[in-house]
Amino acid sequence: MSETKVIVMEHAARYPSMQPQDVVKLLYQNEFGAGHFVTDRDKSRNRIIDEYEAAGHDRDLPLFERIGNEYVRCHIDSRYMREEDITCLNRAFLLSAHRTSGNMASFQKKLSVLYTLAEEGVFCFGRKDLESYLLPYESDGFPAVSHSSTYREAYHPSYRVIGERLCRLFPLISEIERLQKNKRRVTVAIDGRCTAGKTSAAGDIAEMFQGEVIHMDDFFLPPGLRTKERYEQAGGNVHYERFQKEVLDQLASGKEFSYRVFSCRKMDYDESKTIRGDGLVIVEGAYSNHPVFGNPYDLTVFFDVEEEEQKHRIIQRDGKEHYFDFEKKWIPLEEKYINSAHICEKCRIVVR
Repeated sequence: MSETKVIVMEHAARYPSMQPQDVVKLLYQNEFGAGHFVTDRDKSRNRIIDEYEAAGHDRDLPLFERIGNEYVRCHIDSRYMREEDITCLNRAFLLSAHRTSGNMASFQKKLSVLYTLAEEGVFCFGRKDLESYLLPYESDGFPAVSHSSTYREAYHPSYRVIGERLCRLFPLISEIERLQKNKRRVTVAIDGRCTAGKTSAAGDIAEMFQGEVIHMDDFFLPPGLRTKERYEQAGGNVHYERFQKEVLDQLASGKEFSYRVFSCRKMDYDESKTIRGDGLVIVEGAYSNHPVFGNPYDLTVFFDVEEEEQKHRIIQRDGKEHYFDFEKKWIPLEEKYINSAHICEKCRIVVR
């Protein structure tokens, strides 16, 4: 069964009074996400605050409800919504709206699924009612729609559509918000297992906060240091001496600085990257919390992933032939570092 069918059937069961208009809205959000570009951050946040204050917060709704295609609805009136989540939701919503994608051909294909479901009795309306709505809707050019009055009266919807992967970042976003109130420069280390989502999360957070990212991949060992003795060290396969000198010592100064980027393709140093003297700086990658560094960050985060999911993601990203390189060399080195230095236990936030 396709994801589209599963999502529509789940929502039809959860919201039995939904009308053709509401199913179309669900699929529109499934395809196009937030569906519009939001330019005013403060107005967007104030609207969420107004909805939050008007809500009873006693509804047995999940905070995040899947709508498919890697999107969710975040329910402002859920009993699980906290006041500190408001700013997190606004940042996630603005980022998701900015990244809105999708295409009309795919949306129309999803709409065609509704006819079969209507005939199967999934909805409170039949095929004729569906056709009566969809034919003029098609003539209008498949625009974005609001919820029907029936749906609004029955369920009082109050939510924002955001990217699904942003849900797990709420505790991290909230803590960065808190730290930025008192510090000119905030430093965050995102460590963890490969394919756990560190790089994507760092990019998302940096875009939300107009921050900068330093990748530990820029500090791979140069050929001259790749000895057997070095690889026997827990965390020895990163150039931690250069990272300490070119990054951590400079971060502590609070001034703008530059560091050299090592290119694995060239097996030599490539360009230099400049980091400004204020704002959010994210150090992303395994070994960012190497014990030799001490405690140089304002916030440490560990991203975890289960073994089978990790294998699936590596194969999907790099191909099956490259997975064996990870299995035989890189994953064991990473696990040796994580376990011997108790990296997960030492991080303040763990994201799974």
